[in-house]
Amino acid sequence: MKKALFFFITLLLVVDLSAQDKSSLYGKWKMNYNGSEKDFILQKPETEDQFERNWGHFIEFHEDGTYTEKASAPCGLDDNRFSYSGKWTYNSITKVIELKDIKVDHKRPDIYNNYKVLESGTIQLISSDKNIISIKISKPWEKISEK
Repeated sequence: MKKALFFFITLLLVVDLSAQDKSSLYGKWKMNYNGSEKDFILQKPETEDQFERNWGHFIEFHEDGTYTEKASAPCGLDDNRFSYSGKWTYNSITKVIELKDIKVDHKRPDIYNNYKVLESGTIQLISSDKNIISIKISKPWEKISEK
């Protein structure tokens, strides 16, 4: 009986910690390259207007298990704008975010027709601080097709 109670309490603590870890990912993050095509820094804005006019590449994790990803340039001069959405889960033990059921809401302009969006992908969390997370794309959800 004591072993069963110990196991149950341990399980509750693990579930509680994973929920707490997942909630720290909620919200909008700006994605910046960190040395290679697979290494990024996610930065959460400290104020609403920190990312002036929302220029750049952003990913937003919602509490309901959905996410959105977009690249924007409100001036319209950047021809690499796009928007994707789908579902996400987070495993606090492996520190992996899994993206699933990805769909293209707004595709890249015709000049980028060689980009193909896959249905799923994974992100490995490498390190994190209060509002900055270092990540590595372990399974890309977007690839350049061979022509």
